[in-house]
Amino acid sequence: MNLEPKEIWINELSRELKVKAKTVIDYLPEIGVIEKKTHSSRISLVTAEEVRKHFRELAGATVEPKIAMKTARTRVSELAGELRCKAREILAVLPGLSISRPNIITHNTRIEAEEAEKVRRHFAANPNLREPRVDSVTLGRAKSIANSFGEEI
Repeated sequence: MNLEPKEIWINELSRELKVKAKTVIDYLPEIGVIEKKTHSSRISLVTAEEVRKHFRELAGATVEPKIAMKTARTRVSELAGELRCKAREILAVLPGLSISRPNIITHNTRIEAEEAEKVRRHFAANPNLREPRVDSVTLGRAKSIANSFGEEI
């Protein structure tokens, strides 16, 4: 007796592919499935494999640009963390670096990779602009740990 399933639910397939069931249903006529289908309908494993192939090809074609777009822009606050300074210190130097927007630039504004690189170069060339910020609680803990090893900060 063969216990392997010969069909799969559209809803299950759509969850596997991380797309809406309606998207899968809308694609079915393109591969020759003419019967009316709903999310709870079953399709053959052969048809399911065609659907998988189609949506994986689509995903492969669209993933790279999204990743590139995401990495091409950096939030001012993330850049501040990277440079170990305050976001307002970066915001203060942006006009001098000819980086502007039609709206106000805040710590949450994303800047282009080239602009972020300008800021990095500026802070590397002017290390006196940023001072390491250590709050009193962190400094107290660091001194306590250093004392336990017989060292002094």
